Amino acid sequence: MAERVAKLQRFAYYVAWGRREIKIKEGESVDYALVVFNSVTVSNRAKKLCKKHIDYAAVIQLPVEFGIRGCSYGLRIKKSDYNTVLEIAREYELLIRDAFIEKNIDGQKVYEKI
Repeated sequence: MAERVAKLQRFAYYVAWGRREIKIKEGESVDYALVVFNSVTVSNRAKKLCKKHIDYAAVIQLPVEFGIRGCSYGLRIKKSDYNTVLEIAREYELLIRDAFIEKNIDGQKVYEKI
């Protein structure tokens, strides 16, 4: 994942997910949100449900710095899609445990609790 972030800073490339493709332009900064669910199973279900509504979603292992015990996986999405994921989670009764915004500042990932 860190390798992908490095490429984002240097080159224009395509992120393919499902049938959709998103073009990320050179120098463009994309902030992400990490949505933490109660289990990896729920995270995968949320990803599957979101596939029709948003361009990018990935189940990732959360950084150790979060200090979250138990499930250490969450759904990584674009920050702009956060409200859509909240609506889907409410509709399908998926309990969101926590949420963070991921920013890339001077080449380092910084997380803010939402």
